[in-house]
Amino acid sequence: MRIPDLGQDEDVKNSLAAINESQKETGKKIGGVSFGQQSVQYKPSAGLDADIVDATGSINFAEKKLNHQMVTERNNGQTVSYAQKF
Repeated sequence: MRIPDLGQDEDVKNSLAAINESQKETGKKIGGVSFGQQSVQYKPSAGLDADIVDATGSINFAEKKLNHQMVTERNNGQTVSYAQKF
């Protein structure tokens, strides 16, 4: 899932400005603080999560029991299901 980069939030901007102002007034620099975001390396997928497998099994069981299928749609090769009100 991609997360949009909306830029710095106003509180962060204000905090950074306050730190800069304090450093100018005192003549001291804050060290060892990083406000940058470090990248994260995720392991390659090892398949579906056990909870997803269980939920899918429960949905399949309920659909057969009720003789009713939930509305599904294909999105980028994956099935997307939508809860349906009766």
